Amino acid sequence: MTLDDLIEKTAEEARRIPCLAGRDVINEKKGDATAKLQSEIAKNRFAVLVGWNGFANRADSCKTCYGTVTIVASVFERPVVNRKLGGDVPTLLDAAQEIAKALNLFTPEPGQSPLVLKRISPVQEVASGVVSCDVEFETNVTL
Repeated sequence: MTLDDLIEKTAEEARRIPCLAGRDVINEKKGDATAKLQSEIAKNRFAVLVGWNGFANRADSCKTCYGTVTIVASVFERPVVNRKLGGDVPTLLDAAQEIAKALNLFTPEPGQSPLVLKRISPVQEVASGVVSCDVEFETNVTL
């Protein structure tokens, strides 16, 4: 399974989470992710981006690249606008918790190791009025 496949299958599964229904979960490997992210935050006050944050090889003595990859679901929110307007848009922490619960032990395809929740990062301001946190998972892959 390639990293691209792993990211896409994880993004597809995240789209099934009820609080994300009808929203675009952005795959960092597809097109201009930055533009999509900015557009989604502007339009919906909220966005999710799925990508990866490193691969650690564990097969030192053979040609096979087998190791651990970190998959990250980054949740973005414009809280002043989002919480003021209300509606069906989840808060950043609501979405982070739902993503953590839904994707923990998700198996992208038969024979693939499941995603295992590692941490939810602290909330931080990433742009004027926009906050973010990362939901991090690990899984084993052969490249």
